[in-house]
Amino acid sequence: MANYVMRVGLIQAFDRETLKRKPIPPLGLAYLASYVGKYLGFTDINIHEDLDDLISGKPDLVGISAYTPFFGLAEEAARAVKAALSVPVIAGGIHITALPHTLPQVFDAAVLGEGEQTFLEVLELFQKTGRLPHEGLARIPGLVFWKGGQRVFTEPRPLIEPLDRIPFPKRDLLKWPRGTHYLFSSRGCPYSCAFCSPRLHWKKFRTFSAPYVVEEIKDLARRFDVEMVVFNDDLLIGNPGRMGELASLISGAGLPPIPFGGDVRANLVTPELCRLLAQMNFKVVSFGAESASERVLSRLKGGVTVLDNQRAVDLLFEQGIKIKVSFVILSPWEEYDDLMETIRFLFKNRGKLSQVSLLPLVPLPGTPVWQHAVEKGVVSEEMDWIKLNLDTFNPDEIVLHNFTRADMERFHREVFAMFSDAGMTDQYRALFGPEKE
Repeated sequence: MANYVMRVGLIQAFDRETLKRKPIPPLGLAYLASYVGKYLGFTDINIHEDLDDLISGKPDLVGISAYTPFFGLAEEAARAVKAALSVPVIAGGIHITALPHTLPQVFDAAVLGEGEQTFLEVLELFQKTGRLPHEGLARIPGLVFWKGGQRVFTEPRPLIEPLDRIPFPKRDLLKWPRGTHYLFSSRGCPYSCAFCSPRLHWKKFRTFSAPYVVEEIKDLARRFDVEMVVFNDDLLIGNPGRMGELASLISGAGLPPIPFGGDVRANLVTPELCRLLAQMNFKVVSFGAESASERVLSRLKGGVTVLDNQRAVDLLFEQGIKIKVSFVILSPWEEYDDLMETIRFLFKNRGKLSQVSLLPLVPLPGTPVWQHAVEKGVVSEEMDWIKLNLDTFNPDEIVLHNFTRADMERFHREVFAMFSDAGMTDQYRALFGPEKE
């Protein structure tokens, strides 16, 4: 039988406000497009921002990826596609990987975990038959699909190794006008923070080779107006030896002086690493300090101490690198004095920190914090997922913390006085909003 001629539409589910901000481009979808192009020879694939645009393109198969807060929107999008086109719709992303047993019936199947090879085999099956027969899906590892009103799970998909087998993401399919571009030099993280789920999705920490990464940077510089490149890895410095190789290759690559940014982990920051980052023209480095209370920090992020966080700030600052630090507040283990320790830490380092984020603890599926929240009865698999959107999360609706209203009023009075006495009311408002009555 001749191959079925088809076109594929891909979309990342976001709410309108998030889409307006365009936090980062959906590189995961661009990796899918490049992978099936290289290994299946399939190129009739488009990545859409707008659902109406996707539907008007009349694809024969649709893939929808979603983070947890937007999975309800992904489900709505799948219903709209089914109503308009009656074509197969495949889910993907970290949320459905964490909760595959919750796959809604509007989706024909879901790709679990690393998606490139699994998605390729789904397309290959569809190319051959013009449909997705159950017996064919059952032979594809890494799927959950519907059959006779029941979810069927196939065997786990082996990870792609080496990662260099994956071609650069097909960025020409992305509507990305900005001068800041993003890339991944690794997948996964070797650590297990209480609130973070990359390890669930990627299984283990793997890296693209240093030559591969430098070639991708060169490709970006040739094809795009690049003002900055941000490494979007969960842990850029997970392999310290590779950082030295990257620095050496970048210096000899004949590249323009591109500024870089990326995330680190405080206990892995050393004087040598900071010198390498400065040599590579890293202008901004971010890390999650999480808490300045030793007791709370040990629950959120084992293996890191408050001293590690302070040393990382000092070493990066010495090299003239801008530092962005985030803290997780309102966790189940945090008391009033713990929270004030965090405020004193950021206040002490106010001249060294370029940006500070105080983020409420959000319980995401697949994490220890999610399990704690389930046991407490404040979340469930039937909840409205948009409530877990970090931008709009209400810690007084999904209550994991131990603070009373009186505690928070006292907190704001004390912190405002601290900042006001130092002539830093603008910085206070940036962190906490208008001063409280």
